[in-house]
Amino acid sequence: MQNVCFYDFDDENQALMLQVALGNRGVVVDRLNGMCGDIFVFDQGHQVHPRYVCAKVPRRPKDVTPEEVNKRFLVELGLQLRFYHHMFVHWCFDLKEVLGVPVALFRYWDGDLRSCMSSQGEVTKLSLIAYCCSGLLHCYERGLVAHQDLKPANIFIRDFRRVASGLPDLDIYLVALIADFGLANASVTSGVFDGSRPYMAPEQWSRSPLSQKTDVFALGIILHELLSGGFHPVGVRTAEVWPSPAIGVSKKWTRPGDWRKWIDRKCPLEAQVELKPDVKRLIELTLSIEPESRPSVAELRTSILDLIKTRSEESHYQLQLLIDHFDREASQDSIETDWPYVAKAWQRLQERFS
Repeated sequence: MQNVCFYDFDDENQALMLQVALGNRGVVVDRLNGMCGDIFVFDQGHQVHPRYVCAKVPRRPKDVTPEEVNKRFLVELGLQLRFYHHMFVHWCFDLKEVLGVPVALFRYWDGDLRSCMSSQGEVTKLSLIAYCCSGLLHCYERGLVAHQDLKPANIFIRDFRRVASGLPDLDIYLVALIADFGLANASVTSGVFDGSRPYMAPEQWSRSPLSQKTDVFALGIILHELLSGGFHPVGVRTAEVWPSPAIGVSKKWTRPGDWRKWIDRKCPLEAQVELKPDVKRLIELTLSIEPESRPSVAELRTSILDLIKTRSEESHYQLQLLIDHFDREASQDSIETDWPYVAKAWQRLQERFS
């Protein structure tokens, strides 16, 4: 039994092994497949808050040894722990080993940004982008060059109204958390410029130097999707074509060609949707072909806050207070000082897999 590896099991039995090994985390109710890892979602029961937690394990490509996969995953975890601890960044609360693979445990909160495409009001959607900017700015201060894989599935949401009573009747309490740093800084550390094709910036396709402006491009795509009911600027509903096409939908979007053609056309807004002029101008700016023509993440946050102010001065005022508060509350200490339990778990994983 000592030679049995987690990767020797099929999907169903991998979920079972995690349930047994993690013991007190409930039942696996969903599995999400990412580019660098697989997410197993556990239901801890309706009396527990947050009800769901997720366990992330490294994904193993067929031509890569388990040892190399584990080492790559530790690089991701090392970055993740550097970005600890900010309200708008998703961070792990425990680290384990299960059958020879490292496992990171996260709160699942209230889902991810995909659930907001066809619901929520305009101010809520704009505020979600502002929260994303704040989380990213914290990460840049701690060594992030470019996330490289920003997309709705990698931005979790948390509803403050579920845990706080007496909040004003405003549309700013659905909060975004930046998640999944599997490709963070990969262009610098390993020469990998990939991301999820619908959100890749021109410099990713051309393998030119990446920066926070690369993430601004992805946020522009996401903002367009949020305000158009899920439409990518190229003119298709992203969820219907990527990563797998819906029934009856062409498979061409699973290949790189048509995404690259849109980039070559200089990223026009081709979707037949109505956008308010001020929002449209901002999206077009974020999708500029040249990175230096895009706003910085800080400038994008300011522009988003200005848009909110024109729609609701009270929402703008309260949102600015929230952002300022959580920016001040972000930890300035090491994880060893703030959370020694996780620091020790991290040390054990490093000794085991490095």
